[in-house]
Amino acid sequence: MSDAFSESLAYPNQKQRAVASRSYRVKITPSNGQNFKASQNINIELPSNLSSTYINWNQSYLKFKVKNTVEEFTLDRCGAAGFIEKVSCFSQGASIFDLPNWNVLMTILMDMDSSPAYKAGYGNVLMGTNGGHQAGEILAVDAERTFCVPFTLHPLAMTTPHRLQPLFSLSPVSFKITLGSKALVGKSLAAGDLEFSEVELITVFTELSPG
Repeated sequence: MSDAFSESLAYPNQKQRAVASRSYRVKITPSNGQNFKASQNINIELPSNLSSTYINWNQSYLKFKVKNTVEEFTLDRCGAAGFIEKVSCFSQGASIFDLPNWNVLMTILMDMDSSPAYKAGYGNVLMGTNGGHQAGEILAVDAERTFCVPFTLHPLAMTTPHRLQPLFSLSPVSFKITLGSKALVGKSLAAGDLEFSEVELITVFTELSPG
């Protein structure tokens, strides 16, 4: 059996030099327009063929403005996350994953992991949630409100352990986000349309130095 000795005496063991990198924030707009209504699809295409570049899903969120055009409207208890009914992902026409009832899954996750204090504080500012209530905030008639919803509830972001997704493949990865109808995402007597605008996927790219 070999003798054990302190690591401080293991002179041949050299630490590897760290690779230099830089991280920067990126805004990705939909490829099929900027104005949407309930039940329509939002298509977002990630860039591709970016050498030594990765996307950090843990720092990614959807930002959009919502206008209520008909009658006072109350969000569900998951706030603006309730607007997203389905999330699908494709590459070269092949399906990577398909998540129906995304808003329901997000509601369950927030019920388990989010405290009433978060829902009344940061959650209220970002997504329109209310702490300790079974409904979100109220949108008045003709009111406009900008929401930021974390876009981390999908398989590419929930790897164990967490890994950054490379962006240097030749074929891009595309997301199709289906907006729910007004009757599904909140409580209201009206069936009028909600108007969505200024939609962006805001995320962080990390680029490694070639040296």
